[in-house]
Amino acid sequence: MPRKITLEKMSERLDKVEKKRIKRQTEMEAIDKEYKELSKAVAAEKERVRTDRLVTIGEVVCKHFGDDITYSEFDEAMSTLMLISEVKEFILSEKAKCKDIPQNEKNVCG
Repeated sequence: MPRKITLEKMSERLDKVEKKRIKRQTEMEAIDKEYKELSKAVAAEKERVRTDRLVTIGEVVCKHFGDDITYSEFDEAMSTLMLISEVKEFILSEKAKCKDIPQNEKNVCG
């Protein structure tokens, strides 16, 4: 029984498939590179936003407690304030209000 496809045709087809495979592999490498770059950019932006938030919070702390307050002094002051039920309830209610504000309208709630 004779073959329907000659060896020459099969070799041509194999070459075409190999070229397609290499092209797709190159495309996949480019996609992987773009993915890594975007992942780094997203991580950097998240870190920038976090840093900005911490700086803003630090400015508020310094405004109300002075520039020379230490971490332990601030932590102790906040722990003491949170023992006062009215203060704790106020803070929790303000925090709940911030959750209801759309993200693009947040400023203090950030």
